[in-house]
Amino acid sequence: MKHLAKTLVLITIFIVNLGGSTQAASTYIPPNAIPLLPEVRTAILDLEVEFCYDLMAASIEQESCLSLTHSKCWSTESQLLTYWNKAKGIRREQGIGLGQFTRAWRSNGDLRFDTLSELARTYPKQLAGFNWSTARSSPLLQIKAMALLMNETHGKLPKEPSMEARDAMTISAYNAGKKRLAEDRRTCQIKQACDPNQWWGNVETIKAPGFATEPLYGWASAWDLNRHHVKKVMKERRPKYTDWFKDREPNPIPSCLN
Repeated sequence: MKHLAKTLVLITIFIVNLGGSTQAASTYIPPNAIPLLPEVRTAILDLEVEFCYDLMAASIEQESCLSLTHSKCWSTESQLLTYWNKAKGIRREQGIGLGQFTRAWRSNGDLRFDTLSELARTYPKQLAGFNWSTARSSPLLQIKAMALLMNETHGKLPKEPSMEARDAMTISAYNAGKKRLAEDRRTCQIKQACDPNQWWGNVETIKAPGFATEPLYGWASAWDLNRHHVKKVMKERRPKYTDWFKDREPNPIPSCLN
């Protein structure tokens, strides 16, 4: 998934979230989330991925919510759409659903990439029937698609030193792309006193060549937005979902909800 392009599509979400209420985001669970949180658990157990329900839930909130009270927050109908030429209907990028699955076009109308269709081709058994026509009507398939994409990063990261480091790097890669995370980790590895297996204070600080650092909107560059994205998910949004699942999950999967 070419998530650097997706960063441009989702910049409105990030900028809105920059000024949001930390207290509200850390405590308030949107009403649309309540019926879907059991589906998060079902998807993770069915797919046997190693990351936890609360990480998935926090990621969905970050991806889909312009605000916590927006009607499309935690909605399979959530959409962000940009145009090369709106009057002529020439689309630039479209992101839909809980995971903001993205497709993008060149200015001449040719398709550049299509993450949803790529996921459906890569995982035909797990995502049977998942396409642009059906995606909005299937929250479970949307959640499974998001989990599978996250697991492409999480499942390949070293289990040491911590699950939290794997989780944070997974969120960074979901936003900016797996190749971008790999480059950040390589750059960290050759830098003195930088651990490529740790996020906070290590990979988090790296500005590898090619990661856009010029402002895209106000003060925020693609790099700024990515690091802010990880903090929002891990530090602000995740804890309330940890508590929600702890209260309702007698047998969490290993390493979850500790």
